[in-house]
Amino acid sequence: MLRHLEFSQLWEPVIKPMSVGALPLGIFFALVFYFVTRWATFTFREQRRKRLAERARRKAGRQAFDARTATSS
Repeated sequence: MLRHLEFSQLWEPVIKPMSVGALPLGIFFALVFYFVTRWATFTFREQRRKRLAERARRKAGRQAFDARTATSS
């Protein structure tokens, strides 16, 4: 059946309305997923920053402790 149809015959009655109708949904979901991804990235970076700061604080405390014990021996 579609072998004898040309693209121009399908464009106006079928493809054009589907494309126009899909644009609002596509834009809506693109924005939703953009902001969800942005929030997830921000949350991950914030947790990583806190984790690295805690690790650096513990390392600095351990080095200070090692320096005090080395000088008192």
